[in-house]
Amino acid sequence: MQIWSKIVAKYTGSLFSSQDSKYFLVTAAKITAIPLFFFCLFGYSIWNLMELNFNFFVAHDFHSGDGFKESFYDAIFGDISYYIPVFTVAFGCIYLIGLVVAWLALRPFGHIQKH
Repeated sequence: MQIWSKIVAKYTGSLFSSQDSKYFLVTAAKITAIPLFFFCLFGYSIWNLMELNFNFFVAHDFHSGDGFKESFYDAIFGDISYYIPVFTVAFGCIYLIGLVVAWLALRPFGHIQKH
């Protein structure tokens, strides 16, 4: 365990040593977690809607064989893989906005400390 802490200290330096840097990282993570939670909730809702549509097709005998479920979801969710980099960049930007918000929240305390 001591070796691990030495490796982390070597590569991160003083990143986690001050309370300010810990506050920056935790605040940015909290601000990023809010849209991530709602995005996951939205994705789960869409998934339930697609299951409902699939069950409708099965109940009315529109399915044609064993591969119908896979082809049904491929037709609907086939283009989602193109948007994964967009979502990654968006969540990265949200994390950076969280860092700015944390810096703005701590800025008055820096002015107070100087006086």
